[in-house]
Amino acid sequence: MRITVTHLEKILAILLLLIPAIPGDSAEAAEAGSVPGGIEISEVMAKNRAVLRSDSGAFPDWVELHNSSAESINLNGWILTDNEYKQAIQFQNKIMKPDEYLIVFVSEPSKDVMSGSGFSISEGETVYLLDQDGAVQSDFLCDEVIKDRSLILTDDGRRKQCAYPTPGRENTKAAYDKLQEDSVRQSPVLISEVVVADPDHLYNMDGDWIELRNVSDDPVSIGDWTISDDQKDLGKAKLPDVVMKPGEYFVISCSDIGI
Repeated sequence: MRITVTHLEKILAILLLLIPAIPGDSAEAAEAGSVPGGIEISEVMAKNRAVLRSDSGAFPDWVELHNSSAESINLNGWILTDNEYKQAIQFQNKIMKPDEYLIVFVSEPSKDVMSGSGFSISEGETVYLLDQDGAVQSDFLCDEVIKDRSLILTDDGRRKQCAYPTPGRENTKAAYDKLQEDSVRQSPVLISEVVVADPDHLYNMDGDWIELRNVSDDPVSIGDWTISDDQKDLGKAKLPDVVMKPGEYFVISCSDIGI
């Protein structure tokens, strides 16, 4: 059979369709740092001093992942690390739903859905997210680290410093405002006033004192509550065995409770 130019063109076109795409290493691909429509590293905080507390009460470095696709993605076997060739945190039993955000305390990984020793993030390091085959799905360069400021991924794919962290939410001002609103503790008893050193005894109290107020509509027993002046020891001092009536104020001498 005689093969014409037209036949050759058709054969070449079919062969091209069968050849798998080879991942590029262009500057544009490296800058994007993620596969479009997949899991991406959307925010990183390397010096978490007071922004987000873990279940242990500490303030570890954290990384936020975002599923920007329209499908659920199983992270089983995926790895999060600050070294492309070293396993640091491996995910297990974790499926991210569409548009879901996941906070990973990298120096204190949750044993429920992760294994590994964890790692800390230093300035100049890159955080990598590898899939189960070891391919880099997202990477994030931490080129500037400032206390309690995060590095975020913007909608147009840029990375920038942010003074308004939004862990677990989209990186917008509206999300930050909502986060602050939701973070306010709905406690029935609040610290309403603090006096440090009252040498003139204007309030007939020796030394420092703290005023509490029951802002709820119900009586509150504070006998099993604690108060502290040390962030690392939140159970430092036990409050007196008192039941505060609705709207009632209660003043505590710091020297009486040992703070």
